Amino acid sequence: MEEIVDPGPRGPYTVMDHPLVHFYNQVNALPTHANEGRRAVDHFLCIGALYKCADSGEKQFVTVAPATEFKGGF
Repeated sequence: MEEIVDPGPRGPYTVMDHPLVHFYNQVNALPTHANEGRRAVDHFLCIGALYKCADSGEKQFVTVAPATEFKGGF
């Protein structure tokens, strides 16, 4: 059985716009989901490790900060 689900109205931004919108909001002290500080560094290191792994085929290891070090914890 097939079901059609109405996703509702679309906002002015697509998923590809979100990183820029969150960056803009962060810079302008508006509510945002942007990564900042050590969390942003950890995400950058993880993405870099993915590219290195894809290039070399070798395992990569990344040391990240404990979640308790992030604002608000996780």
